[in-house]
Amino acid sequence: MNELQTYINTYFNIGIDDLQEVEKLFQVTHLSKNEFVCKEDTKCDSLSFIISGHVRVFKYENGKEITQWISSPGELLQIFLVLFSTLMQDGTFKLYLIVSFIQLLEPTTIN
Repeated sequence: MNELQTYINTYFNIGIDDLQEVEKLFQVTHLSKNEFVCKEDTKCDSLSFIISGHVRVFKYENGKEITQWISSPGELLQIFLVLFSTLMQDGTFKLYLIVSFIQLLEPTTIN
């Protein structure tokens, strides 16, 4: 089993044939340092497995970059916009859209 298959099998006990089918959905991509995988103005809706390199997830708050997470090899990199709602005092819901920037800290290979 390769790293991606081992990672998936840790959480989902599926057979090797099914693992190989799931793995076909992932494509190896080599990316450069400081490249952005996701920005505010782009569609970010993929799931990748980090083979090598480190990835920083951050947002801007009051004009400053706030690092939210550092992803390392052997982890899934979930790239999506988060939409959630909060029940207000008047009984209505308020929707929030959270957008993060995802930037590579070094040359990175994802699958």
